[in-house]
Amino acid sequence: MKTIKAEILMIEGAPFPAIEKVYDPSSKKCNGRITPQAPIVITGHHLDMLTWDSANLYLVSSVNDRMLIECGDIHKYSDDKVYTTIPDIDEGEYFLALMILMKDKESKMSAEKIQSKREQEKEVVSLMIGLYCKKKHKTKGVLCDECKKLDDYAKLRSDKCPFMETKTFCSNCKVHCYKPEMREKIRGVMRYSGPRMIFHHPAAAIRHVILTKKEKKQIESKG
Repeated sequence: MKTIKAEILMIEGAPFPAIEKVYDPSSKKCNGRITPQAPIVITGHHLDMLTWDSANLYLVSSVNDRMLIECGDIHKYSDDKVYTTIPDIDEGEYFLALMILMKDKESKMSAEKIQSKREQEKEVVSLMIGLYCKKKHKTKGVLCDECKKLDDYAKLRSDKCPFMETKTFCSNCKVHCYKPEMREKIRGVMRYSGPRMIFHHPAAAIRHVILTKKEKKQIESKG
């Protein structure tokens, strides 16, 4: 990673966090090569804001800025220094992107409703993975190891998703937060299970279609 880029959605009146240096203890380099699945130390100003529950730190691929890869939990050294863990990433150049979610004054959605949407998304994805695994891998009642890993990963992405209030399903999201390998696997599941959900889980399928189309219209009208 050669370049540090902060894309920040700020809360009005709050101090502005700035990233100045990224140090990789494994390679002992600053603002250069980083080691996957290893810690990095970030230095700058007002970085204690990164430890807020509303803050997320991502790696953004320089060749695909729609693909966001979330870093691990952020821990505070001081107001101007934090550390986090780099996830397992492919070779390439990445930027750091900081997102601090701002509560819309017009938004009336409660935390309970957002969590309900999150759980509905996880339920639908799990049902689709279960159907795929049953038909493709001939399992009965339990997922194979590969599909269990995918299901756990999909649930984790839903739990970490910062856009849950404004989208119902990943098809309504313009950001790719899945790792490339997992994205290809979930696409295979969607292609197979999507058309068959109506026969195996009709209630969940109908609810998903209605909500997805509704929110696509809302997104298009705002655009």
